[in-house]
Amino acid sequence: MTYPLGSRSRRRLSLLHPYLIRVVENAITLTQVDFTVLEGMS
Repeated sequence: MTYPLGSRSRRRLSLLHPYLIRVVENAITLTQVDFTVLEGMS
């Protein structure tokens, strides 16, 4: 089962380096456990 990356998580990632965003986007497609991004750049 794949999980979507939520809008809150995407907002928290928005100011990060594009490579880090891709890592998280790839991780959510591979995991069997849903997760949320708790911190990003503000």
